[in-house]
This record gives sequence, C-alpha cells and structure tokens, in this order.
Amino acid sequence: MKKRIIFSMISALLCGSAFANSNIELHPLAVESYVKEFNVSTEEAQKRLRIMSQTDEIVTKINREFGDSIASIFYKNEQDFKMVIRTSR
Repeated sequence: MKKRIIFSMISALLCGSAFANSNIELHPLAVESYVKEFNVSTEEAQKRLRIMSQTDEIVTKINREFGDSIASIFYKNEQDFKMVIRTSR
C-alpha cells in the first residue's frame, strides 16, 4: 500500500512540474562527464541532469510523509533511468 502511495505522489509531482526545464543551466563538464560515464547522448544527459537537479522537493515530501519507512532514495543511471525508493517495511 505504501509503495502505491509513494508512486502516486511521485507521479503527481512529476506531472505537475517541468522537470526537464531547459532554462536550467548545466555545466558543460558535468554533461560531458555524464555522457562518458553512462554512455548516453548529450541530450539525454542534459535531460537526466535537469531532472535530478529538480527533485529535492519530491525527496523532502517523501521523507516528511513516510519518515523512517524510507530506507533509501537514489537514481539508477543506466539505460533505463529512474529514481528508486526503497522502503524498510
């Protein structure tokens, strides 16, 4: 049940925000490093870095709502890019 709530919360926040906002300035070295490390295109690297730079609000709300039941929150930077939220319950 909690996993569904967390997923719904993330989905709602992502849909309500412009997470790939192109107005966010990215350091060229950060983009270049991401491209090399994760073997993605420059455009994909920029998109992912912009998304990651804008998820603090989501993480804060999840931690506030679920507290100690959150074991970890991290990104999987593979071809299938995603935010992973692990719960302890």
